[in-house]
Amino acid sequence: LVRAAAGRMAVQAFAPLGEVNSPLARVTLALHEAPSDPGRATQIALEILADRKADPAHQLLATQAQLTPPPRDASGWLIKRAGGSGGRHVRDWTPGAKFREDDYFQIKVDGEAISVFGVVSAAGDAFAFSRQWCAPSGTAATYRYGGATGPLTLEEDLEARLIDTSIAVAREFDLTGLVSFDFIVSEKGINLIDINPRPGATLDIFDDDNGTLFEAHLAACDGRNPAAILQRQWQPPAARSAAYLYSDRGALTVPEIVWPEWAKDRSPPGIHIHPGEPIATALSEAATPDEAERLLSERLGLLHSMLYDSAV
Repeated sequence: LVRAAAGRMAVQAFAPLGEVNSPLARVTLALHEAPSDPGRATQIALEILADRKADPAHQLLATQAQLTPPPRDASGWLIKRAGGSGGRHVRDWTPGAKFREDDYFQIKVDGEAISVFGVVSAAGDAFAFSRQWCAPSGTAATYRYGGATGPLTLEEDLEARLIDTSIAVAREFDLTGLVSFDFIVSEKGINLIDINPRPGATLDIFDDDNGTLFEAHLAACDGRNPAAILQRQWQPPAARSAAYLYSDRGALTVPEIVWPEWAKDRSPPGIHIHPGEPIATALSEAATPDEAERLLSERLGLLHSMLYDSAV
């Protein structure tokens, strides 16, 4: 269990949990409005962690974000919607592109997308890690959310960096409960690119059949230590993948089918799904993240065929 202690991070292994690399050694989350200045959180984290000694490959990098458009001769920028979700609101910026008042601009960075999920509170914190991928659909939905797999076991120094940054930002903005923080990790370092002061899509990966994470969220909001609840009763899978099934083969009127048990968020029969819209969520569990991801890919293909082959 990872907990805040005197402003530093301490890793505590509880006997009932077995090995320290148990999924419970990694979880985080909250229900507050997102910060109005998207660049402020990263800057705060940089200032708090400026004196931390770590492998240079895992240094925290400033991901430039601003509320005004970049210069016309700039390249490699994104337009994102404040409070947006699902990635459909993210698009490449081009000079002269139209934008809304609640849009902001962020420099694009390359690397592996790692999400830090957790339950945070003044009494204690727990964090988990997952990897994510996009499911592009033409130029209008280049960064559409595809899915995620976890929990991941990360290299020790990288894990500490991600946790330190997440806690620093959570404390600065007084976040409580379920939250998630999105990073891009590369050889150059780690970039904090997004703060979700609410349960994110990776909740599907880490939740158990008893709703323990929501109970931990309520405990955090009530001033109690959510880690104690997780230690006592949380039963996460060894590895789980979750992904959205989109109507990428064209418009679909959902037919009457016998849905597999692993298909969730099922669209009701008779509803019309426009091209590129989500139809359902597919889940898979396995012994390792890689195995869970392979099984998920098979299930997405099967479900796609079931729906389109049965449609009239």
